[in-house]
Amino acid sequence: MTSSLVGSEMCIRDRFTTGMRPGELLALTWNHVDFEKQLLYTDNRVNSSTLEVVAPKTKDSIRYVPINNESIMVLKELKKEQRITNNELGIKNVHNYVFQHYGLKKEIPTNASCNKILRKVLNHLEIKPVITIYGARHTRATYLITKGLPLDVVAKVLGHSVEAVSYTHLRAHETRRH
Repeated sequence: MTSSLVGSEMCIRDRFTTGMRPGELLALTWNHVDFEKQLLYTDNRVNSSTLEVVAPKTKDSIRYVPINNESIMVLKELKKEQRITNNELGIKNVHNYVFQHYGLKKEIPTNASCNKILRKVLNHLEIKPVITIYGARHTRATYLITKGLPLDVVAKVLGHSVEAVSYTHLRAHETRRH
């Protein structure tokens, strides 16, 4: 498995464990990762059409997102692997991206490439329905709500208003229950 593929898989994994928007994760740099406090800081996003780093969607999008011990360990391993691979290939992670895609002009994976990998993983695991990377965000929100986290906390983690979380995620949860 190539290092760029591993980076894309890590990005998909983090979408399920953080609930961050795809563009927010793709814009993460290693400066946005606080290994000690177990937090990711998001203050911008990648535009999926241009692959340019742009301003966040809303002021609520600028936030700290908690991550667990397992995510910290995975990110440390990814950082180590990136360093080794960059040395072997004689390239630099110019923008210090967490989810660097080696050899591409923009240095980051696209939503399409992440969706392709996610589809392969879900099919391999025989998980239905197959969702997109954006669906991973909704999956995380639904998980947090069903675990009893207060809506204001879920909204803050997702970078949403409480109203948006209530409408989108609770309605989807109720639809699945019936």
